[in-house]
Amino acid sequence: MSNVSGINILNYGEFKASGLLSIVKVGNAFVVSVKRFNVETGNEEEPQVIAISIDQIKESRENLLLQISGLDKIISDMELLKEKP
Repeated sequence: MSNVSGINILNYGEFKASGLLSIVKVGNAFVVSVKRFNVETGNEEEPQVIAISIDQIKESRENLLLQISGLDKIISDMELLKEKP
């Protein structure tokens, strides 16, 4: 799962640092703006705007942690089996 609420979390830091993505507070809500460009011309188009909430992001984080915990258990079982003849 590399997307959370339509945001590629694997590239988040890089996109933010390069100015391609920004988070803005609007009242009590948050909006992510992602710059988009026309593939053929290279011209900037209207940005993709995604409404997000801290609760959504925290829930996504918890789901990922649960998945990691499950993967850790599988890895542990596989490592134990690997040690047997």
